[in-house]
Amino acid sequence: MDGADPARRLLFGSALPKFAGDPYAIETFAKIGWGDWLRYFTGVVEAAGAIGLVIPRLAGAAAGLIGLMAGAALTQILVLEPVWSLMPIGYGVIFALIAWRRRAEVRALVSRVAWGGRALRYSGGGEGE
Repeated sequence: MDGADPARRLLFGSALPKFAGDPYAIETFAKIGWGDWLRYFTGVVEAAGAIGLVIPRLAGAAAGLIGLMAGAALTQILVLEPVWSLMPIGYGVIFALIAWRRRAEVRALVSRVAWGGRALRYSGGGEGE
């Protein structure tokens, strides 16, 4: 079992209540004051990140979780309960370690997608070319 296994279980388990309209999720996002769109957006980011943890080649999606956790920590500190900011900070560290460990896979995927499988090369770029 790698470090991603507990994280992906947590994320799938955390995303589902946001989509299902769990009363606690609704109440929490109401306290934040940005409306239901933020609850759904957060659920989508968590689900995409969990998929990125399940499929190592898509670890770039998991890297987006680092930003989500930073926002969650700030929201806990500024709006909700500051002591609970330690949880998203801890998960952010875990996601950063996973992303770092899978950085070669992410680079290869980005290269294939962005450049159609061709390597990026500098051609000199002078005028008249």
